[in-house]
Amino acid sequence: MRKLRSPEHIDLQALHRVRDRMMSQRTCLINQMRAFCLEYGIAIHQGAGKFKADLPRVLADQSNDLTSAMRRILASTFDELRQLERKRSSAALLNGA
Repeated sequence: MRKLRSPEHIDLQALHRVRDRMMSQRTCLINQMRAFCLEYGIAIHQGAGKFKADLPRVLADQSNDLTSAMRRILASTFDELRQLERKRSSAALLNGA
């Protein structure tokens, strides 16, 4: 007979799975935005922290080759990234981390 896990253990495992999914989504969004910038010849540093610091500067720089449509796409995707990070912070608070 299989030993049943406690409800607390199940909850914790679910929280870890949700967090892992959010981390994967975060990586996907950052890689997508970095690739969009590379299409226009704009290289942005590796690493989420550097990327989040660099992208607003790239968007504000009117001298680069980004079109207004791409600026809107990048800004919208960046907002999506920030929302995802707020959700991830909320999940961490639920975990007590």
